[in-house]
Amino acid sequence: MQNIYIIGKEFFPNIANGKNIIFIKYRKHKYHNIFKKCVWYIIRTYRAYSGKRICHWGARILFGKEFVDEIRKVTSEDKVLIWDIPSIKTNIMLHQELCTDQVMTFLWNPVCSLYQSKFSLWKFLHYKEKNHLLYSTFDPHDARTHNMLLLPQVYDFKQLRQILNNNIDNSILYDVVFLAALKGREYEIYKTFLRLKEENLITFFYLFHPNMRIRMPDSLKEMLHTEKIQYNEYIKQAIHSKSILEIVQKGQEGMSLRPLEALILKKKLITNNANIVNEKIYHPNNVYILNYPNKYHSITEFLEAPYIEIPEELKMRHDIQTWIQDYIISTPFDKTKKK
Repeated sequence: MQNIYIIGKEFFPNIANGKNIIFIKYRKHKYHNIFKKCVWYIIRTYRAYSGKRICHWGARILFGKEFVDEIRKVTSEDKVLIWDIPSIKTNIMLHQELCTDQVMTFLWNPVCSLYQSKFSLWKFLHYKEKNHLLYSTFDPHDARTHNMLLLPQVYDFKQLRQILNNNIDNSILYDVVFLAALKGREYEIYKTFLRLKEENLITFFYLFHPNMRIRMPDSLKEMLHTEKIQYNEYIKQAIHSKSILEIVQKGQEGMSLRPLEALILKKKLITNNANIVNEKIYHPNNVYILNYPNKYHSITEFLEAPYIEIPEELKMRHDIQTWIQDYIISTPFDKTKKK
């Protein structure tokens, strides 16, 4: 029987419990001893740039005995999904250890945020092509530009529904909620915040950045925190809101998780991503696009309009259970085929 192995720093707990779906937790192996650290660096550099398809030298020093023992259980009949590990060196070395050619890496972030310098982007693309690594993405621009498979954005709907079902109080306290790390989006966030205030909308903003001294408008600094909010707490705030705000990064075309959260919580979505009109879950009554010719003239008018229920089959296309079945289990990992 073919097994599906998922290698990542974390994954959805509800899906990794099946008999033939096995999650292997990846941790970057670190050494504090300076000599061992130098040996680790030499092995890592040699392995990553040697160009050898099969190279097991120093694997236990690189990854640790426990992790190596786990990934060596993979057979030639199995499939491997490397989940959201962007490091090209790590991907090359994992391919060297795995006994199967059926390996695909899925990036859960856009390339523009992962490789911000021209050199890091060049290195990623060069070694990806040189080693014939199969990458997939949720972002149409990355798929089109960087030779990746395009897959739907994905999330665990069961987790969201559990939080929703466990929440007793569903009273509406806000018009708009927004949770995000800054990631260089201060100007766009501030501009949108002013737009919402102009319409006298009640907002809940939670902005994360590790440095409180970052330069930004005082009105946004009041919402700045150095600690990330617990996800369950954020969803509880979203339940108390009429809508969820999405501000995607510059260069990103694929939707973030915010539209999926809005979809399951049956909340409206306000976004700066005009490409969402190409998504099957888009409806002008449910989605307001900033700086775009919308059906409604104002956000206030949009929020007062009735919410339109989206068919369940269109929702489930983005659920991790369906996603694994359709794009991992049932589909060959063909390095030349695009979806």
